[in-house]
Amino acid sequence: DRDYMLSLGPEQILGELLLGTMGSLAELFSEGKSGSFFYFSNDGRYLIKTIPHRELRSLVTILEKYVAHVEAQPFTLLPRFMGAHRIQMPGRRKPLHFVVMTNVFSSPRVIHERYDLKGSTHGRSAGARNLELFPDLVRKDLDVKEPFRLKPDARDLMCAQIASDLDFLRDVGTMDYSLLCGVHYPNRENAFGPSDSDPSLGNNGTAAA
Repeated sequence: DRDYMLSLGPEQILGELLLGTMGSLAELFSEGKSGSFFYFSNDGRYLIKTIPHRELRSLVTILEKYVAHVEAQPFTLLPRFMGAHRIQMPGRRKPLHFVVMTNVFSSPRVIHERYDLKGSTHGRSAGARNLELFPDLVRKDLDVKEPFRLKPDARDLMCAQIASDLDFLRDVGTMDYSLLCGVHYPNRENAFGPSDSDPSLGNNGTAAA
């Protein structure tokens, strides 16, 4: 609990929320279609997402089954929820709700490319021009130019884990599932330099989900 509180910086969270911004807490990196905002904690270990009250109620409803699944599946690819919080701010009629998750990209390795994959092609591209201007932008299904190459054992383990996670989501009646992948190229000298590596779990690159 102590490490969690130190990582989040609760005084800064309260101060920034009271001011209506979280700019000094962490770098804002995305806004979801639902209007939710995403932030990093100060040390990058956690991801903070503002959510509507209905989403918080849904999370609480499935919480017991979620905890059981995560405990039974230590390598689950589902988000690792660490906390759910509510803050009532002066001058605001409704409280602000947010959840805290572990940041899958918190790694000593540089993540050169990030993908949000849904298994769909409709509108699933970040746009070539956008990626040219912002190489660190999260890519989508149509932006995958090379197949992700995994060794057979790693592939079987990942497919089995995805199947288990999908069984859980089906059981609790949840959809809109996507796979967040990070690709690290060991041969790259910097985050956006040239590379002859392929995204893989093999000798050329490392993909983390």
